[in-house]
This record gives sequence, structure tokens and C-alpha cells, in this order.
Amino acid sequence: MPFDIDWYVDQHVIFWRVYGDKIPLSEVEEVSQMIDEMTNSSPKPLVHSIVEIDYTPGFEMRLLKDALVHFQNPKTGWTLRFINDRVMMMWGTIVSSQTKTRFRNYSTLEECWEFLKTVDVTLSKDSIDMQLIEQIRQTSH
Repeated sequence: MPFDIDWYVDQHVIFWRVYGDKIPLSEVEEVSQMIDEMTNSSPKPLVHSIVEIDYTPGFEMRLLKDALVHFQNPKTGWTLRFINDRVMMMWGTIVSSQTKTRFRNYSTLEECWEFLKTVDVTLSKDSIDMQLIEQIRQTSH
């Protein structure tokens, strides 16, 4: 499977990473379904996501919008992506406008976290899974 999904903050913030150049739409749907299930399992009113993804999907926007079922979940909070590629930043902005989601691009994981703490005061640095953070830092592009 070309993706990793785990809790960044238990039951509150999901971290997911997608690998590869071309990922089939069926796998995008699978990732989205997993995120939706995690979101529904949380007792929190909103579940945020931080994503690392560095490819442009090779299918129509209309199909992508339908595949991202987790964006339709009322418990979906902010989706933050860390990336430095301007084209990919623009792509993410287009996807968020099509799916009507709360979305932002940042250059680093730390910037994503700092933003989340400003919009969700229930988050604290103590709640971060530091072991996951170290894994992310070691494998990030």
C-alpha cells in the first residue's frame, strides 16, 4: 500500500502520507474511507488531518472530489498539508475549493502544528505522538 495513516494526536489529529507518482483512484478512495472511519471513531467534535503528499493525481478533479468521502464528514476539521512545491500547493487549493473543506498548505510539519493550536485550543504539545514525529522527520522528502 502506498500510504501510511496514524494518529498524530490520539483521537484528534490524523497524520497521513501518500507515496508514489501515480496512485489509482481506488487507493485514494481506500485512504479516504480509512480517514472517515478514524474520524467517526473519535469522541472529538472535530478531527483534523495533516498530510504529506507530493504528486499530482492523474485523473479528473470530478473523480477525485467523489473519491474523497472523508471531506463530506461533518466531523472533519482542518486538513493541513506540508509541501514546498508551488504547483502542488495550487492543486491542493483547487481540491479544497471543490470539496468545500478547511484546507491550508504549509512548508513544514511544525507550521501545520502551530496553526492547528491557534484554531483548536484543546490541542497541546504534550498530546503529540513524539515517536511518530521522529519517524516523519526521518522519512520526509
